[in-house]
Parts: sequence; C-alpha cells; structure tokens
Amino acid sequence: MRLLLLLFLSLMLMGFEDKPLSDDELEQRAMELFERLGCPVCEGQSLGGSSSDLATSIRNVVREKLSEGMSEEEAVRYLELRYGERIRLSPKFEGGKVVVWILPVLIFFALCIFIVFRARSFRGD
Repeated sequence: MRLLLLLFLSLMLMGFEDKPLSDDELEQRAMELFERLGCPVCEGQSLGGSSSDLATSIRNVVREKLSEGMSEEEAVRYLELRYGERIRLSPKFEGGKVVVWILPVLIFFALCIFIVFRARSFRGD
C-alpha cells in the first residue's frame, strides 16, 4: 500500500515539472508566448512568471503544441477554447469589446464639455 502511494505521489510530482524543448528557437518562441499569456489561477500574472501547478501544466501543453507545428496564434486559440479569453493578458479589440473600452472615455469628454457649457451659462446670468 505504501509503495502504491509513493508511486502515485511521484507520478503526480513528475507531471508538474517544466520540460523545456531541445530546440532553442522553439523554446524561445514558447517563452515569448508565456509572457503574453496569463495564468488562470494567479490574477494578472503571466504564465512565465507563475509557479502554480496549472501554469506549469499549461506551459508544457504550449511547448507540446509548438513542437507539433502549431503557430503561436493557433496555440493561443487552443488555450482560449479551454480557458476562455482570460488566458490572454491583453484582450483582443474586436466587435462589441471596442465599445466597452472607448465608451468611458467618450462619457468623460461629454461630461467635461457639459460642465464647461454649464459653467458658461451660470456666468452669463
């Protein structure tokens, strides 16, 4: 029983170990991609900077996908299907998301213009 438990624990620990690629160019591409991707567990931290088990596992998956011939964008799309768009540290600007980013700025400028005109109308009275 102890042997089985020891075997199980050693297999679990082996799974959460970074396994760098032998191809230096491919490993460099993977490292650059790790800095653009976020850890799903650690809020606001990149995959490259996270030491969580999940981040280690995702790094190994990315290395595997790149070594299979996937491009960086294909690997990111693969991870987005599994973890959602939150896996990106900087979100894509497309569709309705642009409105979410621009609307607060437009509201701010509209309020500034409103305040200026309102202040002028009070001086005129």
